Amino acid sequence: MNSFADTTRNPDRSVRKRVGFSNSFSSGSITQTVDHKGFAKSTILDGSAGIISNGTGISGNLQHQMGMGGAASVKAQVGIVNTPDHQVTAWTQHQRMLNKNLRVVGPPVNSVGVNYQNSSGAEAFISSSKMPGFPSVGTVGGSIPLYSGNQGNTQLNLGAQSNFTSGISPNHYVGFS
Repeated sequence: MNSFADTTRNPDRSVRKRVGFSNSFSSGSITQTVDHKGFAKSTILDGSAGIISNGTGISGNLQHQMGMGGAASVKAQVGIVNTPDHQVTAWTQHQRMLNKNLRVVGPPVNSVGVNYQNSSGAEAFISSSKMPGFPSVGTVGGSIPLYSGNQGNTQLNLGAQSNFTSGISPNHYVGFS
């Protein structure tokens, strides 16, 4: 198990303190940001656990910001193709929003999708999400590496994504990262 603790001073004189752990099955952290007078601006709890082997498994995640709320999710995935050069993973996820007292609020969000990645770093995905009482949302996109240098520390990728919502004009994005 690896543990960590770090402190970051921000330009606005606030300070972010973070502690946590990670191992092959789970991770967790607590992050607190305080202003220059020492008053807490936010505290965020983040934890996840899962068992995934060869692209197949189940995982869960909980994020909560004190006094605000957060989200909890469960995700299952199946590795359809898992070779050194190509990975294809199908997944489904169930997510619930939480209020500041960790109680479930609002309807669930259910999502399904397929992700592809090859050994050169190209990626593609397609997914759909549905919340009862709201239109379905579909997303398709991908990215390709254009440049990699400095032993992989410097990269330039071209990405594109389109979002489709029932009854609404689609949104399209293209950009570099």
